[in-house]
Amino acid sequence: MNIKKRGRSALAGLVAAGAAFALALGGGAVANAASGDADSPLILPGTGGAPITGTVTVHKHEQPDTAGDAANGLPQAVTSPTIAGVEFTAQQVESVLVDAETVTFDLTTNKGWQNASKLDYNAATNSWTYEDVAVTSVAFGSKVVRTTGTSGAYAPAVFADLPVGLYHFAETAYPANVTPSVPWVMTVPLTHPTDLNKWLYDINVYPKNSTTNIEKTVEDSAGVKIGDPVTWTIKADIPRTANPGFTGGDPSADNLEFLAPSKYLITDQLDARLALQTVTVSLIGVTGVTLDAGDYTVLPNPIPGLGSNLGQNVQVDFTPAGLAKLGLAGSTAGAQVQVVIGTTVASMGTGETAGIIQNKAILFPNKSTVEGIPSDIVESKWGDILIKKVDASNNTVLVEGAVFSVFVSKEAAEAGTDPIAIGSGGTTKFTTGANGEVRISGLRYSAWADGKELTEDDPDYRTYWLVEVKSPAGYELLAEPVEVIVDSADTLVDVTQIENAPANGGFELPLTGGMGTGVLTLAGISILAAVMLEARSRRDSELAAE
Repeated sequence: MNIKKRGRSALAGLVAAGAAFALALGGGAVANAASGDADSPLILPGTGGAPITGTVTVHKHEQPDTAGDAANGLPQAVTSPTIAGVEFTAQQVESVLVDAETVTFDLTTNKGWQNASKLDYNAATNSWTYEDVAVTSVAFGSKVVRTTGTSGAYAPAVFADLPVGLYHFAETAYPANVTPSVPWVMTVPLTHPTDLNKWLYDINVYPKNSTTNIEKTVEDSAGVKIGDPVTWTIKADIPRTANPGFTGGDPSADNLEFLAPSKYLITDQLDARLALQTVTVSLIGVTGVTLDAGDYTVLPNPIPGLGSNLGQNVQVDFTPAGLAKLGLAGSTAGAQVQVVIGTTVASMGTGETAGIIQNKAILFPNKSTVEGIPSDIVESKWGDILIKKVDASNNTVLVEGAVFSVFVSKEAAEAGTDPIAIGSGGTTKFTTGANGEVRISGLRYSAWADGKELTEDDPDYRTYWLVEVKSPAGYELLAEPVEVIVDSADTLVDVTQIENAPANGGFELPLTGGMGTGVLTLAGISILAAVMLEARSRRDSELAAE
């Protein structure tokens, strides 16, 4: 952004219009200038012939919904919140070198003001021109540094006792979520805006800052087991730095109310247990401005295939065309960039963090932000059911070979429909081993979904239902489903102990080879012998009669 220097008439000479660049609506206390004849139309020496000095009071407020009108150096009333902890550095522009010629800016002379009116500063590139010729070098005076108080204790940054001259101001430190305002060049003093027959030595400026935040949420309430979709949504503010060249009316690509960001990058280092599936980018909270494929780049591109897509570092970086659209979208208060990352949980991990998937995103809203603005950390939680099968009549007896399935509801368990299938093979049956145990791993926490704790009456609260689908030899099946909750993983899992009754409740049925059977057999043989004897007797009688 160029800061054009235009001469403007006053009784004392020319005042550069670039001084108004950083002035916006605001308010605050005014410091007193050094002694001198402030009411004179001339810039006169101060007390004892010393150079007269001025004071620049920098008021730091959040950028409101509109850019506001250019101010004039007088105190203004600003209602937007103040911002503490912003550091400003001022340096006097003493001279510039142009085509091997040194041009000075002694503003106690008419020539100095005329020279200042021919100087131009491009804040975007931090470059200077003089009469449209590139400046070879700039000679600055000593740095003067002031801050707007400390966190929780705001105060304007007061630059007192500045010798009359041309000054360059820049924000050199600021809180992490603050986008710095554009550097500006101004003169000390200014022709008084309302009393045109004197100078204004006590100057108030109001460069606004855009506070930029980023939020990350997770959606996993519909998930049941690892492998189900887990969606991470990032919403990031668009920095709103007032454009001094805005001419009013409806903002457009050629007449931006707020400058396009110098950079806009969102990064998200996914947990190593997350498998990246999709990345979508959009603008929300604004109409009439949409993003096209050429407005940003996404890494990785393409997304790696199955097995290679774990723990990816997702990056969404806006191109110059996209940055321009962000500048246009910034005219709508509340407009944001939204990045939706689709993943699945591929594994549980071990130790204290087993099953607890944490993630955060980082926003770089401009080139000045080095470390980035982190989002809050959000979590998706997955755990295990550990079943221990014992004999109901003697809990020290471990039962091997019991087969279980797990269901998401009692109704499904009773009907035996849609058992949960876990793993790449879609296993639905889980068998106890020689130690009587079987672990069913990778189920969503019962009391945690979408990044928050749940109560039992929450519709997303989930309990699981175990059904014994095959009993071990010598034991009865369970008569009804067993309700369990999932609240941890790995070694921290509470054991769900299930007792199996021996066959027939431990009672014995009559033995198939016992005494009762023998008696019946003997009776049968006797009857058969009697029948055979009767048949033989009848045959003998028939033969005798012949």
